[in-house]
Amino acid sequence: MLASRISNIVIYVTLLCVTSSVAAGIPFPENDPTIVQTVLVPLKDFPEIPDLSTDYPEISEPSADSPEPPETIFFPGEQLFDVTDYGAVADGNTDSSSAFLSAWDAACTHAENATLYIPEGEFLLGPVTFSGPCSNGKSPNVEIRGTLMAQPELVAFPDSNWIKFKQLNGISVTGGKEEAILDARGGVEAWKQPSCSKSEKCKILVSSLRFSNVSNGNISNIALLNGKGFHVVFQDCNNINIYNVNITAPGDSPNTDGIHVSQSTEINITSSIIGVGDDCVSIGPGSVNISVFRIYCGPGHGIR
Repeated sequence: MLASRISNIVIYVTLLCVTSSVAAGIPFPENDPTIVQTVLVPLKDFPEIPDLSTDYPEISEPSADSPEPPETIFFPGEQLFDVTDYGAVADGNTDSSSAFLSAWDAACTHAENATLYIPEGEFLLGPVTFSGPCSNGKSPNVEIRGTLMAQPELVAFPDSNWIKFKQLNGISVTGGKEEAILDARGGVEAWKQPSCSKSEKCKILVSSLRFSNVSNGNISNIALLNGKGFHVVFQDCNNINIYNVNITAPGDSPNTDGIHVSQSTEINITSSIIGVGDDCVSIGPGSVNISVFRIYCGPGHGIR
């Protein structure tokens, strides 16, 4: 399964102290000390691909006398705010945007630690922005057990974002023990427009998952599919770890960068598989201490 997503090159890259526009394709001098390591290894010479998933402890079956287990084990002790309690419907057809935002508002204003919980099922979702700051100075965590499906039409996204987190501190967005799925459904309309790098007729790029002015976060165990534009964007962010994230779009899908970083510091991207129609990872101006390690890139235009 993994081999179908990987080209004949495995790329290990660590980038530190990036202060110029790498995404624009401006080359660094050979003696530039900010480039720590760039190694290209033919896949045939590389050892067997490891399992990138996280190992979790075995969970024993409860006895008949045991209390009911909590709905989630990933953030124990936190107050759960289940989107279905606020009207979200897991049928893949009902727009649950308002319910998601209502659940977020309740979690964000909660005085103690909270988790926005999205259970199993398919949820249709238009553009949503989860904003802070929140009551206790810390963002609610977000646990996704189901599949989020975007509205297919570009006109539904006037802000050019699907799911956006902004002005938050200490957030974790995770699929829990399983891999959550965010399907942007770019093949319905977005991919029919030309590549923005080749034509001015490109109308709109919709980011699947954007973090803006977010600090001290973890993003893990998520699969992003079929982006209308960039799959993940970090803008004005600090100290974010991204791991066990799989990003997939057809090799000929235009404008579908895997992860884009801009004006951010201490962004660590590791142990992930990215196969898209544009750059696997692109790094924009003003980005400092960006680490890209143990990434399997292909198809895609590499890391730059």
